[in-house]
Amino acid sequence: MGGFLFGFTESLLLSLHQINHSMNIKELFNRKTRDKRWSKNGESYKKFFRQNLALLKFQDENPDLFFDMEYLEKVFYRLNLGYLGVGKTNGITSGLISRDASVKGSKTTPDHVFGMTEVGRYVHQALKDCNYDIDWMVDTWLFDNLYLWCTIKVTRQEHQKDNIIQNQHTIQEKNELQHYTQFSGLNS
Repeated sequence: MGGFLFGFTESLLLSLHQINHSMNIKELFNRKTRDKRWSKNGESYKKFFRQNLALLKFQDENPDLFFDMEYLEKVFYRLNLGYLGVGKTNGITSGLISRDASVKGSKTTPDHVFGMTEVGRYVHQALKDCNYDIDWMVDTWLFDNLYLWCTIKVTRQEHQKDNIIQNQHTIQEKNELQHYTQFSGLNS
């Protein structure tokens, strides 16, 4: 009996894992939440984003005035471009919630799906790729990439580092929730 139950549980977890990997958080966020959040907060997002891009450009143009790469990774990417990139330290609520987090009384927390350090790296590369065109980044790129700051409500247990893997996946992989290894799936 135990083998059957274990096999069933393993099969269910595998199914949930496969379901997660067919997710597209960008599409879900854009369809469900982006326009509403943008119409309410877009000008504020743009203001914070512009300021952080200007600081990043200045930093790139004056590397001798700033700290080493550790500073860039641990402080600027994570804090300035990640948590404060659009001025929302708690992220932008996506409206997405895990099945377990939707249970009344469960202890929950918002998970920054894409990881704030990885978002910082991604924004920095995009800024370099457009030859530091801050106006384009603010006026066009930000709306198309607002999903990078979205959060999903998960349980505190799901939010543990062994359940949601950190610093090992690309933005594309995170978009499919490949880093959510022990996760109850999204509540539909």
